Amino acid sequence: MSIGGGSQQTSGAHAWEDEIRDILSARECAVWSWDLRRNELRVSDAAYRMLGYERGEVTPGFDLWKKLLHPDDAGFAVASFRRHYEGDPQPLLVLVRMRTRQGTWAPILFRGEIVRRDANGRPERMVGMQIDLRAMRSGDDDRARLAAILEATPDFVSTATAGGRILYMNRAGRRMIGIEDDADLSNMLIADVHPEDALAAVLSTAVPAAIARGPYEHETWLRRRDGTRVPVSQVVMAHRGANGDVEYLSTVARDISDRRRAQQEARESEEKFRLIIQSLPMGMLLYRLREDGALVFEGANPEADRVLLQDHRRFIGKTLEEVFPPLADTEIPNHYRRAAAEGVTWRTQEVSYKDERIGGAFEVVAFQTAPRHMAAAFIEITERLRSHAALRRSEEKHRRLFETMAQGVLHLDDEGRILLSNPAASRILGLPPDRLRGREAFDDRWLPTRRDGSDFWIEEQPTTRARGSSAPQHAVLGVVNPGDGQRRWLEVTAVRAGATDNVEAPAVYVTLLDMTERVQAEQERERLEAQLLHSQKMQAVGRLAGGIAHDFNNILTAIQGYADLIRRRLPPDDPIAADVEQISRAGQRAAALTQQLLAFSRKQPIQPRPVDINRQVENARSMLQRLIGEHIDLSLQLTEGLGLVLADPNQIDQVLLNLSVNARDAMPSGGKLLFETRDVMLEPEQCLGYPELVPGEFVLLSVSDTGSGMDEPVLRQAFEPFFTTKAPGEGTGLGLSTVYGIVRQNGGMVQLRSKPGLGTTVNIYLPRADSATAAPSAPSPAEATGGRETILVVEDEEIVRDLAVRVLDLLGYRVLAANDGEDAERLCREHEGRVDLLLSDVVMPGMNGKELRARLSALQPRMRVLFMSGYSENIFAHRGLIDPGVPFLQKPFSVASLARKVRDVLDKEG
Repeated sequence: MSIGGGSQQTSGAHAWEDEIRDILSARECAVWSWDLRRNELRVSDAAYRMLGYERGEVTPGFDLWKKLLHPDDAGFAVASFRRHYEGDPQPLLVLVRMRTRQGTWAPILFRGEIVRRDANGRPERMVGMQIDLRAMRSGDDDRARLAAILEATPDFVSTATAGGRILYMNRAGRRMIGIEDDADLSNMLIADVHPEDALAAVLSTAVPAAIARGPYEHETWLRRRDGTRVPVSQVVMAHRGANGDVEYLSTVARDISDRRRAQQEARESEEKFRLIIQSLPMGMLLYRLREDGALVFEGANPEADRVLLQDHRRFIGKTLEEVFPPLADTEIPNHYRRAAAEGVTWRTQEVSYKDERIGGAFEVVAFQTAPRHMAAAFIEITERLRSHAALRRSEEKHRRLFETMAQGVLHLDDEGRILLSNPAASRILGLPPDRLRGREAFDDRWLPTRRDGSDFWIEEQPTTRARGSSAPQHAVLGVVNPGDGQRRWLEVTAVRAGATDNVEAPAVYVTLLDMTERVQAEQERERLEAQLLHSQKMQAVGRLAGGIAHDFNNILTAIQGYADLIRRRLPPDDPIAADVEQISRAGQRAAALTQQLLAFSRKQPIQPRPVDINRQVENARSMLQRLIGEHIDLSLQLTEGLGLVLADPNQIDQVLLNLSVNARDAMPSGGKLLFETRDVMLEPEQCLGYPELVPGEFVLLSVSDTGSGMDEPVLRQAFEPFFTTKAPGEGTGLGLSTVYGIVRQNGGMVQLRSKPGLGTTVNIYLPRADSATAAPSAPSPAEATGGRETILVVEDEEIVRDLAVRVLDLLGYRVLAANDGEDAERLCREHEGRVDLLLSDVVMPGMNGKELRARLSALQPRMRVLFMSGYSENIFAHRGLIDPGVPFLQKPFSVASLARKVRDVLDKEG
C-alpha cells in the first residue's frame, strides 16, 4: 500500500469521526442508555436542550418521560415500549409530542432497542436516540444536521405538505419503496407511496386525526415501484406554524413484514397445537393461574371427555377444586401451580382417583404451555396395572423354572458381561452369582480353548458371534473353572435377544451343558492316536537325522582334525593361525548342532548347566543379523539381572537360530524381529490349562516378528515334525519341532501366538536355576603324549581313516590301517608282532566293530579296544553294539582328544 493511499484513508476516517461528532453534538439529536436492572438512565446534553432544560433541573427516567408526553400520545407510546420490552424483536419507534419547559409541544422521534438480556431473557440494557423534528423549519444548518441524522435512521421518514406533496424522504424510505437515493421528489405525492385502498384510510382517518389530536399511529401499506406491498406501522404528525396553521406533515414508518409473518406463524402454530390437543390419544386438561393463586379451568380435549365421562365445556371458568373435588385435599393442585408459575414439569406414574362418575388409576404429566398457563396430560393405566400384575405372576413362574433347570443359563449385556445366572451356571462355572455378575463371559480369565487345545479367541466365541447375528451360535468350549481350577468342557449355545428392562442394547442369552466327561473320553482317545502318530513320525525323524548326523560327523572329524594339524605346525604369531582357529570353531559349532539333532531325534537325556540367556542372545546377535539380512530390523530388550536357567548353551543357540530363520521367511519384504527377556513368576491359576507347566520362577524368552502370521489350522500343526507351509525345497518342517523338543527336554514350555497379517510371537518359559549355582569349571586337559605302541585303525571313511593314521603316526605310534573288518583281520594275521590297540568305527559295511573285536581277540588276546562313531554311545549301548565299559570316542574329535583318548586307553590298568 502506498503512503498516499494510507494518508487518504486516515483522512477519510477523521472526516467520518468529525461528522459523527457533529451529529452527536447537534441540538436536534440526543442519545441515551438505560440500565433496566438499576433503572438508571443516562442521556446526552441535547436531550435537555431540545426541551429547554439544563442538566440538573430534572432527573431523567421512565416516569419523567411519561409525565412529559402529550396526553393523547401517552397511550400508544407506552404500549409500544412495553411490546418491545416483553420480546417484540422490532426496535422501539414512536413519534410523540413532549412538553417543553416553556409549555409548548415539541415533536420528538424516539428510537430505541434492548441490546442485552440475562440468561432468563430478562432485559438488562436499552440504548436509543431521540430527534427533535422542529429543526425541519429551522435554519439551513439545523435542517442539514437533522437530515444527516435522519439519513442514518433505518426507518422510513418523510415530510409532506398538508396537500399531500412529498417534501423529504430519507434513504431508508427511498429504499423501502424502491426508488434511487438521488431520485427527484418534487412531483411525488402521498398517493405515490400508498396503494389505493391504504391511501383512502390515510387521507380519511390518519391525516385528520394527526391534525386534530396529534401523532396518530396505525398499520397500513406502502407500495413499491414494482407494485408489491410492504406492511408498515406508521405514525403521522401535523406540524403547525406560528399562526397555528398546519405547515407540513411528518411520517415515520417501520417495515412489519417480520412481525406479520411471526403473527401468522403464531396463529398457525396455535391452530396446530389446538388440532394436536384435540387429536391426542391421551386426556388433556387446560388451566390458567389467576393472580390470587386459583387454577381456572379453560378446556379439555375429546379424549378427556371420553375417559372422564364428562362434557367439560360446562366447567370452563371454574376452579380446579370445583371441577375435581377429590383433588382439593391432595398435593396435585400445588404441583399444577408450580408448573403454571415456574415452568416446573411434574410427573407421576400412578394417581388413584374416584368419585361418583369414575374410578381408576392414571399417569399424569403437568407442564407449562405459556406463562401462567399449564396443561395436565393423563392416560388411564388401570388395565396396565392389571397386566403388570399378571406379568409378575408369569415372571415368578419363569424364575422358578430358571432356578431349577439342570442346564446353566447366563444373561449377558451387549458388551458380553454377565447380568444374571441361574444356580446351574454357578455350579458348572464354580463361582457364586455375585462373583459371576459383571464378569465378561469367557474372556482370557477363563482361558477358553478348543478341543484341539488351541486358544478360543474372544471374537470367535459364540457369545461374541451372537451379538452380530440373529441365528443361534453353538460351540464346544473348554474353560478353566475359576472356583476349583479344573478344566470343564461346555456345549455353549448363545442367541441374541432384543432390549430388555435391564439393558437398552440387545442382550445375549446363553445355555451351558457340561460335557466334560464325554470330551475327556474323546480327548483321551485322540491323545493316544496322536501319540501313536507322533511316535511314528519321530521314528522316521530319528532314522533320517541319525544317518545324516553320522555322515556329517565323519566330515567334521576330518575338518577339525586337519585344522588341528595345521595349527600345530604354525607358529603362534602366524596370521594364518587365526584363520585356522576360525575353521576349528566353526567345526566345533557344527558338531554341537549335529549332537543336538541326534539328541532330539532320540530324546536323549541331556546334562544341563546354568546359562545366562541374555549372554546367549547378545553373543548370537551378529550371527543372527547376518542370517536374517539387513532388510529386517533386529532389536533386543533384555532385562538386566536376569536369572539363570538350566540348559545346554548349544541348544539355546539352536532355538535362537531356528526362530530367526522362521521369522526371516515370514518377512520377505522386511520387518522387525524383537528378542525380549524377563523373569516371571507363574502362579497356580496362570498354569491352569497348561498341564506341562508348573508354578514357579521362570525366565521368559519372547521372540516376536511382524511377518505374515499363521491362521488357526497352521497353528495347530506348527510343532509337528515335517509340517511346513513353504514350497518344496524351501523348508524341512523341523524348525519349530526342534525348538519344541529342546524346550521340553529342558523342563520348559512353548506358547505360540499368531494371527494372519499380525505377525507371530513365540514365548519360551525355562525354569529358573538357583542364582548361587555356578557352572562347574572344566579341568584344563593335559597335553597328550604319544608312544611306541602298535595301533590298528579300522574306518570305512577314507578321510577319517587317513586323519587318524596321520595323527597317530605323528605321535610316534606304529599304525596299521584297514578300511573294513575283513581287511583288518587280514592285517592282524599278517602282522608278526603285538597289536596293542584296536581303534575301530562301530558301524561299517559287512562287519561291525563288536564283531571285529570278537574275531581279533583270538589273534591278539591282550589287544585293547577303542570304538569311535558319529552316533552317540547311548544308542549303541541300547542296541548291544558296545559292551558296558568299553572306551568310546565321539565323532567329530580333535587331534588332542584323539591323542588323549588313545593314551588313556593304553595306560589303563587291567
